[in-house]
Amino acid sequence: MNFTFKLKKIASIALITALAFNLSSCDKEDNVTVVQLQDSKATVKTSTIYVPSKSTVYYDLVNDREADAATGTINLSGMYGSTLKANAKDYKFGYFDLKGKTINDIKVSDLKSLDFKATTLLSIDASSAGAPASSPTWIIYDSPNNHAVYPTADRFVVLYKGTTLSENSDEVIIFIADDVIALNGNATYTLKVKRFVK
Repeated sequence: MNFTFKLKKIASIALITALAFNLSSCDKEDNVTVVQLQDSKATVKTSTIYVPSKSTVYYDLVNDREADAATGTINLSGMYGSTLKANAKDYKFGYFDLKGKTINDIKVSDLKSLDFKATTLLSIDASSAGAPASSPTWIIYDSPNNHAVYPTADRFVVLYKGTTLSENSDEVIIFIADDVIALNGNATYTLKVKRFVK
């Protein structure tokens, strides 16, 4: 009888301890602070990417260097290297248009309100040569104007990690083509790149 009483007492104490532990764990989970992207941690740099004719070039925008298929953030291929894709599968990819702003003007507080359009690739608009693009573009081929190649005006390219493009994203990379020099099928891109981190 005394043994049964002790077992019941031990079981009761164990149950009370388990409940107290669970309640204290719930309190800790309720007080989780969400870390947001910060303007003070944003970096802006200029990346120069050379794309030889008939080649695919992988580029690491985070470390600002040419890469390979395993480590590149983006890849460029096709006519003048103008077919642009996200190479890293953990980034969502797309673009937005923003008139009258530079890459430096874009702040964390702007991210949620940008008119972001997801896409699998951006290409060249060669409609002046009778070849209109079937996807969004970031480069224009101007056949009548001495075959000039230049960036699509006010078009920013975005890669981000997270559920949505906002201050709560895990990481955001935004870039714009500042200049394109195309010659004999080769191209050199100058990109202005801004990266937001937590």
